[in-house]
Amino acid sequence: MALTNTYREIMRFKVGISELLAFHSAVFEKADKDRIPVDAAAYRIAEDIRDHRQLEGLRQ
Repeated sequence: MALTNTYREIMRFKVGISELLAFHSAVFEKADKDRIPVDAAAYRIAEDIRDHRQLEGLRQ
């Protein structure tokens, strides 16, 4: 049942499997490269995405 709820949450954000797979790959690559835990790598990538979006917003 939890998987179904998680799937619904993901679908609400309109995130496709290709985006999830890309994020997954990026997280594990960053964790390996920076020698940090996977959860820390995921958080840092999310921050990088947020920062990039903010910079793009300033440029427009």
